[in-house]
Amino acid sequence: MSEADELKMAVNKFREVRGIEPEPESVKRKVGGGNENILMAVPAYGGELKHKMALSLLNLVGMLRDLGYGTE
Repeated sequence: MSEADELKMAVNKFREVRGIEPEPESVKRKVGGGNENILMAVPAYGGELKHKMALSLLNLVGMLRDLGYGTE
């Protein structure tokens, strides 16, 4: 099972437990159509990023790329 499928299952279970109706197909948007922009802000008041933060950002970018988002 892919990570995307696991995430969908977790979201569906969360909605079911909370009694939230699922979104109709007409409302759902497609991911990775090429027009999405995500701005990630990283607070670095001291001027340095810890290595764990950099690894987390790289992992996030990799996951977004796997979902079809472009990177720059």
